[in-house]
Amino acid sequence: MMDTIDRILDLLQKRGIRQKELAKELNLGEDNISVWKKGKSKSYTKYIYQIAEYLDTSVAYLMCETDDPTPPDKKKASSEIEDAENRMIYDELKSVGIDLAVISDEEYERLLLFIDRNRDLILEHTRLNDKN
Repeated sequence: MMDTIDRILDLLQKRGIRQKELAKELNLGEDNISVWKKGKSKSYTKYIYQIAEYLDTSVAYLMCETDDPTPPDKKKASSEIEDAENRMIYDELKSVGIDLAVISDEEYERLLLFIDRNRDLILEHTRLNDKN
């Protein structure tokens, strides 16, 4: 039965990626991967999300929680980005005094329409404010 490091090495081989390329991607020395292979360290767990993304697989596969190496659903990733953007918009609205908990249903619907029409502008404004 394969363990996490075996799965990492197997995917590297299947994808034609050298160990030193993975080390470079993680900003590590090549010797780190040798240490992992020898079982002297399991520090790869700190990088498991980056490794999974780089190898286009799931963390669950690398951590031997599933035998399916299929990467996470791209739609789910897109949904998570949209959720993060929605949180940014909500926080921006709160910062200018709009409390979504106390507005009427009609005002809420109008606000949603406004946000949909101006999403890119609102997000850009939020990002600019975060930089300052």
